[in-house]
Amino acid sequence: MINTEKSFDIHDYTEIFLRRIWYFLIPLIVILVAAILYAFSLPKVYRAATLILVTPQKVPDTFVRPTVTSRIEDRLQSIGQEIMSRTRLEQVIAEFKLYPEAAKSLSREEIVETMRKNIQVDIRGKQGYFTISYTGKDPKIVTMVTNKLASLFIEENLKLREQQAQGTSDFLSVELNAMRAKLEEQEATVTDFKKKHMSELPEQRDANLKILEQLQLQSQKVGDNLKAAQDRKVIVQKQLSDLKIQMALGPASENPKEERADTTTPSDLSQPPPPRQKGPSYYEAQLIQARSHVTALKAKYTGRHPDIVNAEKYVADLERNLEKMRAQDMGGIVSGSETSKKKKDDEKMDMESSPF
Repeated sequence: MINTEKSFDIHDYTEIFLRRIWYFLIPLIVILVAAILYAFSLPKVYRAATLILVTPQKVPDTFVRPTVTSRIEDRLQSIGQEIMSRTRLEQVIAEFKLYPEAAKSLSREEIVETMRKNIQVDIRGKQGYFTISYTGKDPKIVTMVTNKLASLFIEENLKLREQQAQGTSDFLSVELNAMRAKLEEQEATVTDFKKKHMSELPEQRDANLKILEQLQLQSQKVGDNLKAAQDRKVIVQKQLSDLKIQMALGPASENPKEERADTTTPSDLSQPPPPRQKGPSYYEAQLIQARSHVTALKAKYTGRHPDIVNAEKYVADLERNLEKMRAQDMGGIVSGSETSKKKKDDEKMDMESSPF
């Protein structure tokens, strides 16, 4: 049995391809020539692109909060819609006189739509940039249109940021005025409170304590003066009573020597008692005056001061003399005539012994 199948190797395939090369080469040449002819027959189209960097606020938000809080992507989308609007594109078309041939057969809306198709905006907000490209037949016009579109984007972005910043500024101004009015109201309330409670405020505590201390010292001084005045009043009343008694007993009571004896000053209380003694009322008055003088001296000096020692000794002598005088009055009763005679004799002796 004869095997009719033949095994082909690489040499066989190469030989077949070389024998039929025109079957492959002619269609390839035709397609290439047709593509070249078609490419040369197409109108020339130029494309210009520009890249715009978006720089965010460089000052940290912790120091200065931004006045524009919207995201860059949202702001660029809004700007892109504004730039691609019919009004803006018609301005660009009129400025650069674009599509003069299409204007003869197409409506204005169709021309705007054609230009919108020739514009490409690639927004990369997260990367911090976006690109604008425009396609046209004239390279110079394409470049100018691309730059114009980029400037429109930048101007619109600045305008939008300015509007947002102005809105934020107006809001802050309103809030500031409200806070200022509230602060002025609070300051007026505080001022009124201070006027009503002038001496009760915490910051006046030290001054109030000083004033209180001064008032206490003044009160103590006034009390001491009042006590001394009361003691002097008692002394004067006693002296007045003795004077009335002496005037009732006889004219001899008006002796100047007796008056000098009755007007003993507190500075003389530390001296020894006079050699000739008077009645019980005299010693009582002298005792009250001497005790008042001792109290005044103790307020100025210590208990061992010589003036205080002498004054206390004088008080003790007065007390002993007063006790003796009272004992004598209780021991014997002298008749009125003898008493009067004795008093007259005493006054006579005083007049004889007086240098005046």
